[in-house]
Amino acid sequence: MLVVGDSIIVGTDEYENEIIATSASTITLGKPLGTSQKEKANIELINNWFKDIYFSQDNLTLPEEITIHGNPTNWTLCFDSRGHANVYDPLGVLSYDLTLTLTNTANKSSSEITIFRGGAVKVEYLD
Repeated sequence: MLVVGDSIIVGTDEYENEIIATSASTITLGKPLGTSQKEKANIELINNWFKDIYFSQDNLTLPEEITIHGNPTNWTLCFDSRGHANVYDPLGVLSYDLTLTLTNTANKSSSEITIFRGGAVKVEYLD
């Protein structure tokens, strides 16, 4: 799935272009294509990511005593290259903010985290 901020090459065009908006059937590019392309031309996603040597698997793993509760319960969160938050459930992109409750089972403390669609994050301690 292509999202805002992805860099792509369309068809035989030699120039990369950035997606600035998407809808169910349309991708809006940041600049005109460098060449004329046939209808249904292939769209190639350019690898926009590089390995961050300061980021490790430990950064992705919560301690065992932390549990996460939220609605929906099956979701994926991705921040694009512009820092916009994109939240997906099995049916596609969600159109609302994602709110999660993290609970520490060891000391029963809780925090509520809201990830807004623009990319901002609000943390509220519930204790």
